[in-house]
Amino acid sequence: MAPTKFSRLIPLSLALSLGLAIPVSASIASKEAAPVRLGNSFGGEIPNGTLNAYDPPGDLDLPGRREGGGTRGNHCAYNRLTALVPNAQATEENSVSVYGATAADAPTLYFYLEANAEAQSSVETTPEIEFVLQKVEGGDIDASAPENIYIDRFEAPAASGILEYTIDPSKLNESLEMGEFYVWYFSVICEPADRSNDLFTSGWLQRTDVSVDGLNPEQRQQAYRDAAVWYDALAEAKAMGATEQWTTLLEQVGLGEYANASIISAR
Repeated sequence: MAPTKFSRLIPLSLALSLGLAIPVSASIASKEAAPVRLGNSFGGEIPNGTLNAYDPPGDLDLPGRREGGGTRGNHCAYNRLTALVPNAQATEENSVSVYGATAADAPTLYFYLEANAEAQSSVETTPEIEFVLQKVEGGDIDASAPENIYIDRFEAPAASGILEYTIDPSKLNESLEMGEFYVWYFSVICEPADRSNDLFTSGWLQRTDVSVDGLNPEQRQQAYRDAAVWYDALAEAKAMGATEQWTTLLEQVGLGEYANASIISAR
């Protein structure tokens, strides 16, 4: 089946403030197709403890925003927001895909936050973070608008570091479907009265199938790399305390500068 194209984009902060669903420009393969593999980025053996060079996909149009954008002035409690997710030039001109696969029913994602100490000292209330997940049914925005299946809010941490965020299964309106595509939005609400000032990132995840039954942690991490399952490969490296593998994964997608940052739990 040929990819389905849709080409309307509404910023998350504006859409949420107006109570609208959030369409996103993308070209998506049918969910009946085989799980997407990101080249050979995690495939094969690991010579001398290093991973193969990351080979970004060139056939996905799943635009997103890896580096946070949206705020104006020096009023936000954070200077910087970065999603620790691969990005790659998509087939659409000037379009960058922000995409990762997961085998988990409640995947873990990582985001780097850089605190703005000056602004934090003048903020009267603790800023909140909002995570929204939408299902893009069949990848056709014209046939059916993206459906909100998950919304979560929690207090933002005061310190700089990598925020470890795991989707709460109890808040999912429905389980993640195998092969389906989902778009997520991670927003720091800088001014609750004006959501156009949110600092936000956006990207995609796709549920895929990887058999890890009976495997030990090292074997699971290897299996996720071999299957190019980004979110789980990174989460498993962190859970194992595998610093070298964590660092190498981030370096391969241009995020090596965050490898040594402290990790903060969202809960």
